[in-house]
Amino acid sequence: MSIVSAGDNSAVYYCPPHSVLGTWAQTIDTVIPTGGGIRVDTQGANCYMQYPFQGGSIAVLILENYDHGVFGCSIDGGASQWFNAMGTTLAWKMGCSITGLSAGQHTLRVTSPPMYGWWLTISNMTVGAVGTVAPSPGFISDFGSYQMQTSLLQAANSTNTTTASSPAGTTGPGTGGSTSASASSTKTDFSPGAIAAIGVLAGLLLLSWAALIYLGCRPRPKTTPEGGATGSNIRPTVEQRPLPGIPTPTPSSPRYGTVVYLCCN
Repeated sequence: MSIVSAGDNSAVYYCPPHSVLGTWAQTIDTVIPTGGGIRVDTQGANCYMQYPFQGGSIAVLILENYDHGVFGCSIDGGASQWFNAMGTTLAWKMGCSITGLSAGQHTLRVTSPPMYGWWLTISNMTVGAVGTVAPSPGFISDFGSYQMQTSLLQAANSTNTTTASSPAGTTGPGTGGSTSASASSTKTDFSPGAIAAIGVLAGLLLLSWAALIYLGCRPRPKTTPEGGATGSNIRPTVEQRPLPGIPTPTPSSPRYGTVVYLCCN
């Protein structure tokens, strides 16, 4: 059995480039149960820590607190098992322990949820020797299990990412960089519904211009000596309600601009 620091050079910390609060911070912590060490945390969405190792089991410490959220554990690219680190006390607990692994190289991944703002704090990992190999890995946690919505996971998996990042913060033994993740690109396809919506917007724009020209070219109302308007072509008064961020136009300024009056000269 060997204890590995969260700041080990082989550990990769990554957040998608468009992840809100998507950064990892690294701090020296003297109260970690397994002799102190480095803790690394994030509030970003869809961030992860990935650690390659050789052994038959691995366990990772996760911090519990009122402002901590759910996290996922997976092994060798398999599906994540989700757990809830929210609690009423500030305490280090076994976030997940994965057992029954065969001899050879394995990769642990600890993932933050698709929602940002909840803390995920990771510390020391414990790698165990190969023992009884199970047909499928077993997951154990001191936290309660959590059922993540499939729609949120699908949205997270469809996000293409480009680079990995190193955790920033206090330097110390074991502090290291991280490797780059594979780059990929996103292709945007327009669905038939999107094309139809564009056509409708274009049609509405043309109708708006036609209405402006028609209103501007109608005969102007006759005026009385007192300056009042008479006749059936008087436009009714419409209440003007202020729009957020848009100043209400003053009566002295043209309502539709000078283009309305060009066709009447």
